[in-house]
Amino acid sequence: MKWRAIFSDIRFWICIGFALRLITIDAPIFDCHNWRQADGYAVARNFLEEDANIFKRRVDNRGGGTGITPSEFPLINYITYLFYLVSGVQWWPGRLINLIVTSLGIFSFHQIISARWSRRLALYSSVILLFSIWFSFGRKFMPDTFSASILLTGIWLQANYLKKQKTATLVLSVILISIGLLTKITSFPLLSFSAFFLLDKKEPIRLKKNVFIGLVIAFIPVVLWYFYWNPKVANLYAYGQTLIQTDIMTQLDSLLLHSGRVLKRFYQDAFYYTGFLFFILGVFISIKEKKSFLKTLLIASTSLLYVLFAGFKFAEHTYYIIPLVPFMALGAAYGLTYLNSSRVSVFILCVIVTESFSNQVSDVYFAKPKSEFLTLEEYVDNHLSSETLVATNSRMNTNMLYFSHRKGWALNNSDFGNAQYMRIIGEDDCEYVLWYKKNGTLDEIQPEFQVISENENFYILRLVN
Repeated sequence: MKWRAIFSDIRFWICIGFALRLITIDAPIFDCHNWRQADGYAVARNFLEEDANIFKRRVDNRGGGTGITPSEFPLINYITYLFYLVSGVQWWPGRLINLIVTSLGIFSFHQIISARWSRRLALYSSVILLFSIWFSFGRKFMPDTFSASILLTGIWLQANYLKKQKTATLVLSVILISIGLLTKITSFPLLSFSAFFLLDKKEPIRLKKNVFIGLVIAFIPVVLWYFYWNPKVANLYAYGQTLIQTDIMTQLDSLLLHSGRVLKRFYQDAFYYTGFLFFILGVFISIKEKKSFLKTLLIASTSLLYVLFAGFKFAEHTYYIIPLVPFMALGAAYGLTYLNSSRVSVFILCVIVTESFSNQVSDVYFAKPKSEFLTLEEYVDNHLSSETLVATNSRMNTNMLYFSHRKGWALNNSDFGNAQYMRIIGEDDCEYVLWYKKNGTLDEIQPEFQVISENENFYILRLVN
C-alpha cells in the first residue's frame, strides 16, 4: 500500500521527470530547434554584455542595426541573465529555469483537473503530459512550456481562490496569467480551463465575477505589449513583426495545403500513436456524455481558433502544438478511465509513456554535437575583432553567430549569389563572411572575395568592393 500511495502521487512522477532531464543539462545546444534556443541565449548574453533593459531585447542576427526586436516578453532570458551575473555564460541556467517552472506547471495542471474532475483522471493526464512533448521542451531554452506552465499555475490559483476566497490568491493568479501570456501569447488556449470555473453553476456569482474582472485586468499588460510596444519597437528600429501576418482565409488555405504536417503534430509529435488513439476515444466519450459536451465544444473551438491564428507556423514548427497537449493528455486520460479494468488502464498508460519517452530520448540525450562550433569563437578571435560584423551562410540559423560570438547576418546561400543584396549589406558595414563548408561552396558568392583564413570546416572571407 505504501508503494501504491507513492506511485499515485504526482509529485513522485514530477521528481522522476525532473531528475531524468537533469542529465546532460549543461550540454551545448545541438538538439532540435537549436536555432530558436541560440536566439534566446543571445538575448540573455546581450543583456549581460550590452544593455540590461528588459524592454529592449537584442539579438545577434541584427545586420548593422541595434538588434532590438519586437517579440514576446523576454522574462526567461532576463532571469537567465541574472544567473549569468553569478555563474557566467553557461548552458545550464536557461534550461534549469524552464525545467523548474515546467515542473510547477505539471503540478498546477494536476490540481486543476483534480478540482473539476477526479484524482484518478488528474494523475493519468498529468503523467501523460509530463512525458509528452513537454518532456523535451520542458528543458529547452524556449518560452513555450515556460509560458504555458506559468499560465496553468495562475489558473490553478483561480480555482484555489474559488475554494478559499483569499484576495491575495486572486491577485497572484492575475499576475501569473498576465506574465504567462506576455511570455508567449500562443498559450491562450489554456484559458479554457478558466472558462470551466466561470461556467460552473455551483460557484457563487460574486466570486466568479471577481475572477472575470481579474482576467480582464490580466489582459491589459498583454494588449499593451503586443499591440502598442511591439509595433513601436518595430517602427523605431526598422524591424517589422505582427501577431497575425496574413488574413484568416490565407491562414486556412496554408493549413489545408500542409494538412499532412498539421495532422502529424497531433498523432506523432504530441505523445505518439497509442496516446493519440486514446485521445480520440476520450473525445468521442466526452461528446457522447451530455455533462462533458459543453467543455469539449469549448476546448475544440478554442483549439481551432488557435490553429487558425498560428497558420502555417503550426505546420512548420513542432512547438506550436504545446498549448494543445494538456487538452490532448486530458482526453487520452479520459479514454483510459473508461476501461473496465484499472490494471489494463495502468498498463496502457505505461505504453503511452514509454512510446512518448522513446520518441524524444534521442533529442534529449543523443543530439549530435558539432565540435567545430565549440571552437568557432576562438578561431574567429584569432583573425577578427569582437566588434567586426560578419555574414554567415547558416541557412538563416543563428547558431554560427552565437557560437562565434559575433553580430551580423544569418543568410541563405542564395543571398550570397545576389550581388545587389551583397552591396546593400556592404553599405551596412558588412566586410567579412564566415563560411561553413558543409553548407556550400565558395562559387556561390557573387562579389569578389579574399580568403583571410581557412581550416577544416570554415572560411573567413573579406569581401572586395
